[in-house]
Amino acid sequence: MEALITYILKSAGILSIFYLVYIALLKRDTSFTTHRRFLIVGILASAILPSIYFTRKVIAGANNFPVNENILSTQKVSKELTAWFGIWEVLGSIYLLVAACLCAKIIVQLYGVFKVISNSNHYKSKGFKFIETEATISPFSFFKYIVYNPASHSKKDLEIILLHEKIHASQLHSLDTIVANLITALLWFNPFSWLYKKSMLQNLEYIADKETVAVSGEKKSYQLALLHISNTHLQPAITNHFYQSFIKKRILMLNKKSPQQPTVWKVGLVFPLILAFMLTFNVKIEAKTDKEVPVEVKTGKEIQGDPIYILNGEKTKKGIIDLIDPKFILSMKVLKDESAISLYGEEAKDGVVIITTKVLNKSKEKAPGTKKKHSLGFQRFEKKSNSTNNFQINKNEKLSPLVIIDGKTKDKRFMEDELQPKDIENVKVLKGKAAIAKYGKKAKNGAIEITKKKDKTPTE
Repeated sequence: MEALITYILKSAGILSIFYLVYIALLKRDTSFTTHRRFLIVGILASAILPSIYFTRKVIAGANNFPVNENILSTQKVSKELTAWFGIWEVLGSIYLLVAACLCAKIIVQLYGVFKVISNSNHYKSKGFKFIETEATISPFSFFKYIVYNPASHSKKDLEIILLHEKIHASQLHSLDTIVANLITALLWFNPFSWLYKKSMLQNLEYIADKETVAVSGEKKSYQLALLHISNTHLQPAITNHFYQSFIKKRILMLNKKSPQQPTVWKVGLVFPLILAFMLTFNVKIEAKTDKEVPVEVKTGKEIQGDPIYILNGEKTKKGIIDLIDPKFILSMKVLKDESAISLYGEEAKDGVVIITTKVLNKSKEKAPGTKKKHSLGFQRFEKKSNSTNNFQINKNEKLSPLVIIDGKTKDKRFMEDELQPKDIENVKVLKGKAAIAKYGKKAKNGAIEITKKKDKTPTE
């Protein structure tokens, strides 16, 4: 659902850019055919471009630190975290409900038009289908059908009106009208989508007005015809009808001189704005090593719900976790239910994924003759937990790490059966050479250093 909402928001953004360019640069010009193409391209762009992404590659240096690549987990997931009904689902459901209602309204309107056409007798003339009706209705066209009431207009006005509707029909303006209505249904939350529809319908009338005068050569008679029918009439929606509420604007645009220079350069200004939008919102980052090997974190079975992620003691996002090379992971721990909430609060109701990475500290120079030490990081637990033991060590004794509690060596049974998380002050995990350098070969499988809280009596 999040992907759907993101797509819709980007689509609304692109449509808004086209509308603002149209209002700022094109609306006052009389290149109406160019405007029609521009507005149609805007709709197509808003439908297609949100699904197109640029890829930016980030080169990450290879890890030259020799460590044991076996990941030490301090807890296993007993069951999958349950999915929760989040904000994206709520917003998506509201959006789909309203969009479905508006689309249903369009279907009802189309049904009404088809009903008028199917229940009326028509005659054909020069590729058009004319329907005469006795209803009090403004003349309108729907694709090749032209509906009018001959008794409502004089013969001279009717000739001009029918010529106007023929231009609508011949140029398939009904298709533009349907698409404009669909845009408002799908992007109903965006105010610019409603203004976009209005601009499209007005521009179609400007085209028909201009070409009607060009064909008939009677500009004055045409303007008088507009005034004669300026009283309100009923007309079906989703149609191109002769009467419009903006008669004054149509007359003004009809008398406005066409620009001597084409408006193509104005149309071109929308492209850098769209490119800037795409580079801001439609760029995917692909991390690679210097050997061009894609970096991908595989954490096993996908965790459901919305757990929080802790990376080296700091809260982060799943997108950052996905960029981590598995070779850099020292340990991964999953907490859930009460053990997660007790440490991180209600925010962790869907669980906590704690990841500690291998850190190579290069910031400090080592004195000659001293051994190089590597900081491997640790996870500190400061809040109390009433949960049961969270530690699980490999059941194979040969592969088990060395357990050190308050400086004393303990076996794995002590961790599994007697050690409680509420008694722990902090935990530090060592691996590879760092563990062997401190505890000898017995720590070849790693070492876990646990410090218990001082106010507790040590359990022997």
